[in-house]
Amino acid sequence: MNNLVDAIVNGDDGLKISGRRLYSFLEIKTQYSLWFKRMCKYGFVENSDFITVDLEKETTQGNSTIYRDHIMAIDMAKEIAMIQRNENGKKIRLSLIEAEKENNDPENVMARALLIASSKVNSYKGLIQEQYSNFLKEED
Repeated sequence: MNNLVDAIVNGDDGLKISGRRLYSFLEIKTQYSLWFKRMCKYGFVENSDFITVDLEKETTQGNSTIYRDHIMAIDMAKEIAMIQRNENGKKIRLSLIEAEKENNDPENVMARALLIASSKVNSYKGLIQEQYSNFLKEED
């Protein structure tokens, strides 16, 4: 269960978690695709609550195969954890809430903002340098 927080990623529009990772932490016995389809009946919307991704993995025979995963918003993951009505669901929900608190901590928010600002500044520096070089070429 401790690896749950490691499974959470910070996307451009908030925290996300793999549907397959959540499924694994919940210790669901039903096949993933059937379970996920059943969870979607609770009103979750693709491209809003989750996105579908096809990933490639290597089989034990050395071949590659494609499998489907769903990258969920943390709100969706919390709701699914509550729906499971078991001890793992409760633990996961509390872990997700804690991850959100940490993500929304002012210091973490500021650190992300500074990274974004730094990236933009570097991008603008490159653009200015390019325009200046073009200007010098036109002067010749």
